Amino acid sequence: MDNRVISAKLANRYELMGELGRGGMGVVYRARDPLLNREVAVKLISSSDLTPELEGRFQREAQLVAQMDHPAIVPIHDLGRDQGSLFFVMPLVSGTNLQRLIRDQSLRLGEVVDIGIQAAEALEYSHSRGVVHRDIKPANIMVTRDDAGSGARVRVMDFGLAHSATESRLTKTGTLVGTVAYLSPEQVASRAFDGRSDVYSLGVVLYECLVGEPPFTGEVQSILYRIVHEIPQSPRALGAEIREELEDIVLRCLAKDPAKRPQKAGQVAEALRRHRSSLASDEFRMSVVLSASRVIPRPTASVFVGREKEFAELQRRLNNAIAGEGQFAVVAGEAGIGKTRLLEELKNLAAVRKIRVLYGRFIEQERSFSYQGFSELIEDYFHSRDAGGSSERPDFSDLAPDLVALFPQLAEIGELRGAISGDSRAAA
Repeated sequence: MDNRVISAKLANRYELMGELGRGGMGVVYRARDPLLNREVAVKLISSSDLTPELEGRFQREAQLVAQMDHPAIVPIHDLGRDQGSLFFVMPLVSGTNLQRLIRDQSLRLGEVVDIGIQAAEALEYSHSRGVVHRDIKPANIMVTRDDAGSGARVRVMDFGLAHSATESRLTKTGTLVGTVAYLSPEQVASRAFDGRSDVYSLGVVLYECLVGEPPFTGEVQSILYRIVHEIPQSPRALGAEIREELEDIVLRCLAKDPAKRPQKAGQVAEALRRHRSSLASDEFRMSVVLSASRVIPRPTASVFVGREKEFAELQRRLNNAIAGEGQFAVVAGEAGIGKTRLLEELKNLAAVRKIRVLYGRFIEQERSFSYQGFSELIEDYFHSRDAGGSSERPDFSDLAPDLVALFPQLAEIGELRGAISGDSRAAA
């Protein structure tokens, strides 16, 4: 986003300098506090996006984090309002989020262990105060590397989805909150959850650090099913050169039954500390990147057979859509008859033809607005890394006004705002 568009003062004090990213419920900006002569991070929800439920949750985030004092948890400096928008101010944390380090394939074994220890200690602290984070993922873990290359400092961010144990109605039946690949089985099944759910998510993060991707990937419905029913493959079986002890720690965190996981995050931290103390210096500095020669491929899907009639119909509809004729198709049926596989084949066909495929999910919940899944689908596309780096931008000039009228929060997206106003700077 162009700094000239957002350089206005917030609450007549904080000067917004540029967007840092989107996390939880709000947009995070780099800002300057001229009174204290320091740069800070400002998390903000615009007035057009606010609902009473969102406002309450946003304020709870500020209150929860303000009560915490831990070196691995990002604190809060200030909370306020500005022209109907809510914001709070945090330190500008140095370093890189773990998601980028995984993508850059630059992690070393000792760093992964250190990250796990410090994240687990932060969770142990928050759980002891009755707060479950419930959105632990690489994008919410900031890592600052030691100059000597001997370790890493971790800061856990974004308690926007945090759940206080005293607020039993914060999550209602049927509502999924969090990022799909890192959800625990009990979250997917809408069962009661506690700090052991964060332990599961931390296990997913450690698994991804060691293998390069979470234990369960694919289409959203497939991921959700696999989280509940499928046992994750062994990292060592996939080529990760780690000791059996570390693999056991990670896989115990990923147990389907919360009672079979470590019961406290502190137990995970202690197990990782013991493992760290046993590592030789060459092991500590060893890259965890799985080179092509080390990767043991996961089993490929079986050959697609049957469903020729249904697949032909989907292909016909795809061709009509490419020709400019809007299409809406519903694939329904009993569980296990191959709906996901049918759509996977359609996705593969679209990929070969270089057709953009987006995934979304509708979740039945109270107070949700019509077509919410479509709104989230559009937001996720524009906020994704792939969309940000693409040289080809879809033309929404004819649809933008209608989209924003249906979903006011889409006005936060520069491309759509620019298409409505005709201001190319807003789309920058």
